[in-house]
Amino acid sequence: MDARTELLQLDTPAPIRYFHWLGGAAQCLIPFANSCDLGKNIAGQPITDALGHALVQTLTLVTGATVLAILIGITLGIITALRQYSTLDYGVTFMAFLFFSSRSSGSRSS
Repeated sequence: MDARTELLQLDTPAPIRYFHWLGGAAQCLIPFANSCDLGKNIAGQPITDALGHALVQTLTLVTGATVLAILIGITLGIITALRQYSTLDYGVTFMAFLFFSSRSSGSRSS
């Protein structure tokens, strides 16, 4: 417990810890300074290393989701255009309006 307390600087008051972190975060804004310090996680590893790993994973997920959405959207668009006024066309159109309206109303409330 003592080692963890010292590693995370839990023995210093929270406002002082915040301003210490803010000073390290401000160093991240200086280009080519190589002194970005966002602190350490519970395991003692620098947060900047974890952010690098998370950025790669996030970009992979966003790219995959975008490609999948484009493929599904174009495929459904072509199929419903070929079967105009069918039950499938009405169903896909209804679902598109439903998903779009729920996305739009969700963005207004937040």
